[in-house]
Amino acid sequence: MILTNPSVDVRWYQQRWVKGKEGREILRPFSPWLDNPYVIAYECLNPMEKHGVVATGSIIYEFSPKWELMIRSGIDLSFDTREMIRPYDITSNKMYSATKTIRTFYLPTGTN
Repeated sequence: MILTNPSVDVRWYQQRWVKGKEGREILRPFSPWLDNPYVIAYECLNPMEKHGVVATGSIIYEFSPKWELMIRSGIDLSFDTREMIRPYDITSNKMYSATKTIRTFYLPTGTN
């Protein structure tokens, strides 16, 4: 938290809204350019969900005691969802809330 002592309890800043402007204007206790530390700590969220599978397989065929063939293959499948959630009137005094979602799918395979 910028401009606060490390021993300051963030719950002291739990009052989030300017009186009379609830839901429209966040209370900024230090400066019009710095957001409320409680809001930054507990309401600016970055949830992430990740699922994945890693699998490998191999086959060995022996033609003779001195000669064999091995085939190996692998896959690394993953899917994740990342979000950025910001409440109304946070970050650079912009008067809107923001939600951004990024979904990625990753499927590398290899055989040798």
